[in-house]
Amino acid sequence: MAKKGGFGRFLGGFAGRPYDQLMNRLDKISGEFDGDALASECDKFVSTVRKTLDKEQIDEEEHDLLMEEVEEVHPDGKTYPRLGDDSEEFYDGDDLPDAPELDIGRNVDLDQLMRSRDGAFTGSFGRDEYEEYRQKMAVPGSFLLMQSEEITDQFQGLPVHLNATNLKNHIPPQGGAGLAATLQNNIDAVLAQRKLTGQPMYPHINHPNFGW
Repeated sequence: MAKKGGFGRFLGGFAGRPYDQLMNRLDKISGEFDGDALASECDKFVSTVRKTLDKEQIDEEEHDLLMEEVEEVHPDGKTYPRLGDDSEEFYDGDDLPDAPELDIGRNVDLDQLMRSRDGAFTGSFGRDEYEEYRQKMAVPGSFLLMQSEEITDQFQGLPVHLNATNLKNHIPPQGGAGLAATLQNNIDAVLAQRKLTGQPMYPHINHPNFGW
């Protein structure tokens, strides 16, 4: 086990006694146990850290620093969850569908690239990739995945972007005689599809002052 110096020990000196006490306790555990007994004590220590966090005696950063330290001590190199992780297990694995590889050979207008062709829904994933992604991610009663679209419109070169959530069919940019009219026309298109299909969906304006 590496000596507890550096930032972890530095933070402990300023963050209050609970964190420092936990660091000292881990030092003691690593010196008194080994093998399966050490692994068991590490698990117990992690449980104690969580309880200390729940009592708001340490913060999330201190929690994660302690997780790093206990992983160094654990005889099998076991990893423990951190609160500051932005990653998800699914995204760290090999099951995420690959995004399509574009071999265009020249610069393109991405807004034009994303627009529909022959009424087909286009986006970062095609229909087959979306369905594969949905089957992997959606969990009934737990995690809902909805097909959505950014309607990428413009007025006299000024970007007008809206999101349409839980669409059934692709909506192309509607255009308009002014900025407000362009926004309203796209909103109306989403509301019209909702009324026609009976499928719950809603529009919202993205970064309304972007570019103007």
